[in-house]
Amino acid sequence: EYMGFIIFMDKMEEVKSKIAANEIPEALKILDSEIEKASTPLLFFLRSECHEKLGGYEQALKDINESIKGYTGIEAIKAHEKKADIFWNMGRLGAVSYTHLTLPTIRLVQISVVSVSLKK
Repeated sequence: EYMGFIIFMDKMEEVKSKIAANEIPEALKILDSEIEKASTPLLFFLRSECHEKLGGYEQALKDINESIKGYTGIEAIKAHEKKADIFWNMGRLGAVSYTHLTLPTIRLVQISVVSVSLKK
């Protein structure tokens, strides 16, 4: 079991480096394969990042919502922040649907809007 965890974490590091290098299709292949084996919040979080970078905002929202279901504590806050980022990007394109928002995300969006307004 411990070796399986080590292998999983090595794969996640590989995925993160592929995302950083903008090798998104390769990262998605690994993530899709891993999700078939075990769907963890981290896998969905990283896959949402990939879909967002490719402009697939609807799939990114589905994945981040799956991620949120499994996270607690600081990880949940980070996932809600990611969700707010996805909505912000969708809003720039005029493609926003607020039906995906949950109360914590709505509050993060409000806080984000206020902080952006104060920076100007």
